[in-house]
Amino acid sequence: MFVMDASSSVPFSNFVKMKEFVSDLVGDLNVNSTSTRVGIVSHSSNFVTSMDLNEQLTDSGIQQELDGFRFGLTWGDRNTGNALEHVRELKLTTGAGDRTDVANVVVVFTFGVSINSTKIEVWCKI
Repeated sequence: MFVMDASSSVPFSNFVKMKEFVSDLVGDLNVNSTSTRVGIVSHSSNFVTSMDLNEQLTDSGIQQELDGFRFGLTWGDRNTGNALEHVRELKLTTGAGDRTDVANVVVVFTFGVSINSTKIEVWCKI
């Protein structure tokens, strides 16, 4: 699961770099329903779920989703703690494509300090 900062503090050039990095990494993974699954959530003051873990099951499908991911959709504050809570409670579920027999990996991209750093510490310890 990739959690991407889409707050107003992220310069457009860095947003493009985030997308390119994720796209390149996904191209190197064996994405399918029985191997690697990828989800993407952007965050600022609110969330835009670009893709659940069971929504795109090919690297090219994920890369197409990323191409359509637009800059400035969720302007606001950097709310990384709430984004991690959103991922844990709503995206790492069987209904969203999570598999209970496979370890979860969450990669967080952020462009600074969250407005709720204490919440991040709590979610990272769980």
